[in-house]
Amino acid sequence: MVDGFKTVSSSLPRLRGESNWSSWLVLINATLRANKVKRYVDTDIPQPADAAERDDWESERDVAYNLLIASCESLIDKLLNAGWTDDGNPYNLMEALKKYIPKVSEDAVAVLVDEFAKGDANDHKTLYDALKRVQYLRKRITDLCGANSDHFWSIMLLNYFKVRLPDTYKHYTNNNETPQWSKVVETIYTLAQDEEQRIALASFKTPAASISTTSSTLQRTNPSNKKDNKEKKPCDHCGRAHDTKRCFMAHPELIPQTQSNRDYLLEQAKRHICDDTCRWDSAASSSTTSSVFVKGSSGILGGSSIAGVAIKASTVVDSQHARSVASRTVFSAVDGEMVDRSDIIFDSGCTDSVFNDLALFVEYQDRNDLPPFTAAGGDLVRPQGYGTVFFQTQDPRDSSKITDWTIQGVEYSPLSPANLLSPGKLRKAGIEYDYNTCSLVNTSTARPLATIRWVSDVSVAVGSLHSNICIAD
Repeated sequence: MVDGFKTVSSSLPRLRGESNWSSWLVLINATLRANKVKRYVDTDIPQPADAAERDDWESERDVAYNLLIASCESLIDKLLNAGWTDDGNPYNLMEALKKYIPKVSEDAVAVLVDEFAKGDANDHKTLYDALKRVQYLRKRITDLCGANSDHFWSIMLLNYFKVRLPDTYKHYTNNNETPQWSKVVETIYTLAQDEEQRIALASFKTPAASISTTSSTLQRTNPSNKKDNKEKKPCDHCGRAHDTKRCFMAHPELIPQTQSNRDYLLEQAKRHICDDTCRWDSAASSSTTSSVFVKGSSGILGGSSIAGVAIKASTVVDSQHARSVASRTVFSAVDGEMVDRSDIIFDSGCTDSVFNDLALFVEYQDRNDLPPFTAAGGDLVRPQGYGTVFFQTQDPRDSSKITDWTIQGVEYSPLSPANLLSPGKLRKAGIEYDYNTCSLVNTSTARPLATIRWVSDVSVAVGSLHSNICIAD
């Protein structure tokens, strides 16, 4: 050995975190003792005044600091984020490690493992809540105990949802393939989306059912109502036995302030659009509302296709674990967070309108025979049903007025990254984008329907009352 030099062992224990804190502490202390520098970690030794002693102090202090830094290099970013300063003092570094690296007992780890192994998804209100919990449990157990095989976690996950999702459990355990965590999570996430949509649809339909039941009960218990119903013909707007010109659905301004179900009637009036099946009384109609009506295809919807599409796959943490379909312009806007999933987009590559928000549908029918979308990667995304959607925008000429939009023949797919409207279908209804006024206009009357502003390659409609409306070229 050359005089004046120290040989430092390269076999250093590596601190991963709280999972191996106790064993690391024993090993690093032994390493520091072997190099005769442990005292610099135990106490904050001040700098000596003598020059010769100062050189030895700096040399030994640097050795201790180097050993500590090398053994915990994977945690340096965590220490810096927590406020530790790289001052070259091994004592301060060890104190920071003791403070910022949390430690748990073996009992706490056992509780987490026991919950994952013996827990049940039925303990949670929704599939989303159950999935969120098991993902947390896996991450926490991995942080404490280290990594385990994907097959191990997949079996634990399937057992957790065995009672609540028996078909999913059988699907992944009865075949000859080894279940994968990502695929099982994707399946459960898709089922969670369906569950959420069913809950939303049920809550949407409940008020209408209760009002209908109350109305029919009153008619049965009051003989005079039955007589009046025979004398009056059905309303052209709602089909009930009252004067068409006094229909609350068509004329919300006539609803009394003291009406018991006024809020519900106003909501129904917003969703009602007079088309060719009912006669609108223009003299008595509201002067603050105009309507846009787009007819849908007859019979089963034709083959839907999206030109120039791209697929974006992300994790469940981003709330979009399943694959989604959009034109490249829409994809870029979504990826850059300029467009949200709730936005309504006029996609030039979309031949049939596709919405991902079931709450926008005023009429909806589940279908399992709709043709799938063909994505750029060759994958197929099949719509779950179709129906009629409703939304509103402000009048570009007068912000106090609104324009009601009713679009028929819209397909529903929760995997779509946004609500996509087909410009071709709107063009058939006489609605196009006017570059002179930067707005959507009625081509026959030249009346603006929605103001447009451009954001990058996507144009956003100003004044939408429900969502942003965009045009993607």
